[in-house]
Amino acid sequence: MSKMLGVLGGMGPMATVDFVKRIVEKSPAQSDQEHIPMIISNNPIIPDRTKCILEQGEDPLNTMLNNLMSLKQSGATRMVIPCNTAHYWLNKLSKTDVPFISIIDAVIQEASRRKMKKIGILATTATAKTGIYSEAITQAGMDYLLPDEIDQQQVMDGIYAVKAGRILEGKDLMEPVLDQLVKQGADGVILGCTEIPLAFDTIADYKKSISLDSLDLLANKCVEYYYH
Repeated sequence: MSKMLGVLGGMGPMATVDFVKRIVEKSPAQSDQEHIPMIISNNPIIPDRTKCILEQGEDPLNTMLNNLMSLKQSGATRMVIPCNTAHYWLNKLSKTDVPFISIIDAVIQEASRRKMKKIGILATTATAKTGIYSEAITQAGMDYLLPDEIDQQQVMDGIYAVKAGRILEGKDLMEPVLDQLVKQGADGVILGCTEIPLAFDTIADYKKSISLDSLDLLANKCVEYYYH
């Protein structure tokens, strides 16, 4: 059976578009026909993941499962979710019987490859609270740093600014938090929400060099899956 990537997107829509663009740009294709076949669900009706985890808001699981089943029925042979917080439900989502490429695994593998010792985590408050990154970092033998409560709220404000299309405002809110994590000893910082790389596109090169761009690393894994 030929390979087909299923993209469960819409969380948020702009991040999904950016993710697909990165896959196309990274692909070694020399013609249309050599690019990665993708079925993309960019349906933004999926309930807010952070509100579900932190405020007992509407559970997004059933909507995500329905969208995944549509991807499977359309022929997807490997699933990918360009949303970090949604990986909290990954075990339940895996019941579709189509394998996943995990954004968490992609980031931790890169941190290990670069021999990082202490990793800062920039992510939604829900992602931080669930421990999906902190636990993976610890299991890989590294230490982690989280923003304090005030800085974490600033990160959330920045993420929602990006979701609303206010990219520069998001950058101005979140970049000082990255700087603070570095001052506290982080030799790597996870951009653990797929809106953050959109805001950090214009940060200084030395900051990009210590960033673990979850969206970019996931795109790399998708290209690796298809062409190897």
